[in-house]
Amino acid sequence: MQLARDGGFARLREAALYIENINDNLVSPKSAITKQTARELLLFAIETFDDGLVGYTEYTYSCAEQTDEIFAKWKKHPWAT
Repeated sequence: MQLARDGGFARLREAALYIENINDNLVSPKSAITKQTARELLLFAIETFDDGLVGYTEYTYSCAEQTDEIFAKWKKHPWAT
């Protein structure tokens, strides 16, 4: 929640997309964002999508089953600690 409050999502997005020059050192997206942080953001995005979608029609309930499967896959991913 703190990331949302202080603009951290925008900074993480930019770090994940662009190479940055910090003190004459190039910082690539791979080194700017850890796998764990990327995984946590993916889980957050899946849950947010699911919360915004499900409940409007019968079809969205079947979509929820798919998003639940995707969430479970990444929740159990080997990067999880």
